[in-house]
Amino acid sequence: FMGNSQTMRISSLVVSIVFVALLVMPTLDQYFGLDKTDSSMENRQLAAFPTIEWTQEGVQEFTQAFDKYYADNFGFRGLLTRFYYVTRALGFGNTYDTRVLVGKEGHLYANSGGGMSDLFRAVDPFELSELERWENVLRQRQEWLAALGGHYLFLIVPDRQNIYPEYLPAQVRPSDQPRRIDQLYAYLTVNAPDLNVLDLRDVLKQGRATYDTYPKTDTHWNEYGAFLAYQAIIKALSPRFPELEPHTLEEFEVVQT
Repeated sequence: FMGNSQTMRISSLVVSIVFVALLVMPTLDQYFGLDKTDSSMENRQLAAFPTIEWTQEGVQEFTQAFDKYYADNFGFRGLLTRFYYVTRALGFGNTYDTRVLVGKEGHLYANSGGGMSDLFRAVDPFELSELERWENVLRQRQEWLAALGGHYLFLIVPDRQNIYPEYLPAQVRPSDQPRRIDQLYAYLTVNAPDLNVLDLRDVLKQGRATYDTYPKTDTHWNEYGAFLAYQAIIKALSPRFPELEPHTLEEFEVVQT
């Protein structure tokens, strides 16, 4: 019985110490800056400490402004915020922002408007009338530029789900049906061969054998992916402009970070 009583006293003491530490630590952080989390991750300016005017209206405004300041600057706010979102992403496979899908092995995918998975799964294919409108718009642009002495090259930069589909979350499975990008390229190839269209998907997929062409956590290509696209664009333009010759990768020093 005495042993149990002593264990309970020690447990109570430990709980009390932890409780007091949790109360004190945020204050210590505000004074000594213990939390080194980069506040720029919020992509906004945090509220600054307000000034006060000693009038009734000034005191009320100060109180409201101080609430905003404290909400943005209480101790260990950055660390706690980061811990919360990392836990949601890695532990539960979701994020606060529905525009982001968490894939396998930490890969992130854009889900703009919450509809990327639908587009990738081809649940909303083009109607023939929509493809015809695409052709008409592109043809008008090409003719307009030709009248000005210009040359028009149409290309679509694919999102990373088209280049790295194997890391998509399990609930997003590609469809056997052609996606919109497939429909458009196929339609233009058959019905508008005079339009200058460049498909970059194969270039970026093949380039993966040398270096990654997209970052793990971004929907945009990286510098190497952009370089491969540059080479493809120059080659596509060279029949019209024979003097154009793309640089080769061997001409550059590649530094990976």
